[in-house]
Amino acid sequence: MLKEICIVVLTVCVLVGNFSVYANLIEKASTNSEYDRTLLIGDLNYDGRVSSTDYVIANRYILNGIDLKTTDVKSFLASDVNGDGVFNSTDYVLIRRYILQLITSFPVDDIDYMLGDLTGDGKHSYEDIEILEALILDEIDDISPMLMLVADINEDGVVDENDLIFLKEIVYSNSLKLEGVNWYVDGIFTGDLDIVKVYIKGSIDGERATITTFMSGQSEETELKLDESKRFSQLVSLESFEKINIIEENYYSTTITVYNGSDRISHQLKSPNLASEYKEKCYDDRCEAKALATSISDEIIPPEELVDEIQKHLSVIRTTYIELMPQLGRIRYLCDTDWIFVKLDEESYIDVLNGYYSHWDELNYIYKINRILTGGFSNTQNLSSLMFDGPVNAKMYVQLPGILSAGRLELGDSIYTKVINGNRVYLFYRRYDAFEIGIYGFKIENDSPEFLGYYNSDLHYDSKPDWLIEFEKN
Repeated sequence: MLKEICIVVLTVCVLVGNFSVYANLIEKASTNSEYDRTLLIGDLNYDGRVSSTDYVIANRYILNGIDLKTTDVKSFLASDVNGDGVFNSTDYVLIRRYILQLITSFPVDDIDYMLGDLTGDGKHSYEDIEILEALILDEIDDISPMLMLVADINEDGVVDENDLIFLKEIVYSNSLKLEGVNWYVDGIFTGDLDIVKVYIKGSIDGERATITTFMSGQSEETELKLDESKRFSQLVSLESFEKINIIEENYYSTTITVYNGSDRISHQLKSPNLASEYKEKCYDDRCEAKALATSISDEIIPPEELVDEIQKHLSVIRTTYIELMPQLGRIRYLCDTDWIFVKLDEESYIDVLNGYYSHWDELNYIYKINRILTGGFSNTQNLSSLMFDGPVNAKMYVQLPGILSAGRLELGDSIYTKVINGNRVYLFYRRYDAFEIGIYGFKIENDSPEFLGYYNSDLHYDSKPDWLIEFEKN
């Protein structure tokens, strides 16, 4: 039998409250969706072919006077081979003639349809939910067999609330398409994360979308920035100084809400175990030493001698003082994914926006820059941010044309180092909250560590020790 695309147009009037919704149900060719189906005309036992078995079934329907239109819409559509809206002896004869090869096709073609697509627009939508709800509530006049067929989404032969639940799950899952979700910690995991960020990329099927953010203990809805195709690519800070959205230890969550008119659908995103992932990636002494060495070096890639020196110094400081100051083991220099912020002149910033700025391409390749955002963190004009996957020397970017300044945004714990009076000094910064920091100072002399002292911004707000003043001055 020759098969052609069958287009069936059925007009449905849906009465809901005081308004009407008209939907044209247009059956389209299969798009390889898991909900696409093909109804083979004349195949009454659904074995994929028209045979004598179907002829016997059709004969039984005729002899028993079964009204398929009200009892089994799928069988009715398959048996109405001439498409006149009824199943009778004419269809029975045509099936017999087809089996005897007296005809090679039926007056109507096979029907391609999508389960749950009640509007016939080739997709699942809020309108489909609205029509199905009206159908279940018996608010639709002149219900067609085709409408009942596509409404039976779970294919149990009955259109009921179970189909509505199924359809809502389909529509809700289609409302948000995520292409990438990257969680990371901006700071060191100490059991009280300072900043948790998530980079999300994808698209929505709706008018707008928001993501729940938490800043300084306050929950708010942040609008996702959508382009004309309803796509988004955004970095969001989810928490600041308080673990207020923990769903279980070391796991975090946020919610993306998609809005379409008065309808809203919420999708929860759950983080991986940030603590274990962070420790695995960043509690690597060599990685930490290389990252810190890179940040202070005058070269794109720091010399191995400097990396060796820093690794040795950090190790001897922690080994010597870890029992007295266990927090030294948790204060690390971030060596995994992080951001640097670049301030450009106006002309260069416009080039970045248009994708024409190429002066930093070589550095971006060396430093494994995998994301460039513009104005994503601040209202400061001409500010771009670059996400990297390894050690980066921000000073190298300042040497490029059009770049006015560059640096890392330090929101979590960190380590700083300088050579003062011939000895390398290290400051271990512990950020307790938005306003309070603790600083542990150490000096390395003849490969031996010396504890310079401890400074707390709350306890010693009116006076700084000489060693800290000296460090900040140099």
